Amino acid sequence: MIRFLILASIALLAYPTSGARGDETAHLSCIDETTRIFASRSRASSKSFWALLESKFKREVQNSIQSNRALYLDAQSKNHPQIRFLESAGFRFSDPVEVPEIGKVFEYYNTSLQDLVSKGKLSPDDILRPGFVFKNEHNDPRKFKHFIWRGFKDEIPAGYEEVTEVLGDRDFFEMISEGYYPIGSTTRLAIGNHTIMEHDLAHFGGFLDRPEYMAALRRTFKKLRQSHESNPIGLSELFQMTELASWTPLEKRSALLKLLSLPQSVPGQEFFRESEIYNHLSSLSTPELEQLIARFEQNPFAEIITPLGGTTRDMINPPDPRFYSGLIDESWAPFGTHWFPKNLKASLKTSPGYDKSANRDSVLRFLSTYELGVLELSRLTPEEIVEGLGSGSRLDPNSALYRAYCLSGLVASNTVNYLKYCPEKR
Repeated sequence: MIRFLILASIALLAYPTSGARGDETAHLSCIDETTRIFASRSRASSKSFWALLESKFKREVQNSIQSNRALYLDAQSKNHPQIRFLESAGFRFSDPVEVPEIGKVFEYYNTSLQDLVSKGKLSPDDILRPGFVFKNEHNDPRKFKHFIWRGFKDEIPAGYEEVTEVLGDRDFFEMISEGYYPIGSTTRLAIGNHTIMEHDLAHFGGFLDRPEYMAALRRTFKKLRQSHESNPIGLSELFQMTELASWTPLEKRSALLKLLSLPQSVPGQEFFRESEIYNHLSSLSTPELEQLIARFEQNPFAEIITPLGGTTRDMINPPDPRFYSGLIDESWAPFGTHWFPKNLKASLKTSPGYDKSANRDSVLRFLSTYELGVLELSRLTPEEIVEGLGSGSRLDPNSALYRAYCLSGLVASNTVNYLKYCPEKR
């Protein structure tokens, strides 16, 4: 059939313009019929793909949630925001669990976005919809795109197959700038043993919890695409932000200070200094420090800090800080995940008389840096972080993002990212 189309095209190009009208019409009809055949095959292939996806989603996601039901129930008991999103979309965590049709999940998400648009809280250009990625390795890259993305049940061109690998940076930021966020397959993840799609649904729950963050992502990626077409600056940081984003509502700052065992205010001072946090923690007895550390080890931030990124919101597969070693100092939390080392309390008790030991001082310094980072991040909205890092330039020393990124110890001073964003100290 492909050979027939080529021959028919050559015949049409070679046909003299002065030829008989009827013969020309016959050639055009031949081409039109061939196009219709290919379009028909594309539609049939599309229907087959979407039907298979619906079947696999229902089966694989249900099996995954059922096998991880205890973790979902634990998240439900803590009023985890992603549980609220899933329940609103039709998931039920009874035994056996109930999983809605994938179309119903997207319908809930898209309807919620449209409601925000109709209320004037978003514009259509702010929206990120679920996008499925397809590739055609036989395409000539000079004429055709290697990757394309389509919304649920959109027609898939003939010859394109589903992409199962992670998109490269450029394709990722191009996809977002065009209004789609990639959603993966029903394949199980090696860590956590839940499906990629369960993880990716966390992104869409985060977008609904903080639409301003979603809008900032699309706006910033579109700007990067226009300004740095050949070498987008800040792209890797923005990709990590989609995984690590979180947000602390202002009204919960008091609860955060209490959780950190810090006083509610410092008279006449807007910010805590790290030295002040250190001095306050130093006044705690060793049993009090142990209680504080034990509290952090249980990751108590869930009721205070709203997770928005795929990783921070993932209820099954907690963030592994080693994955982000290029972004931050491995010794503590990535942006917004508030991960805490499990061996810190053991470090506090390494030797007899540890109350006055160097180990205690080391732990106190770690805790003061950790708490300063958490506090500084709590002062920022995720859209401020996205737009600040998306600028690709050195940060304003007077900005809250500069304090969090360059002064708090959140980012190790010997990393590429620190050197990129933090002005040299004078």
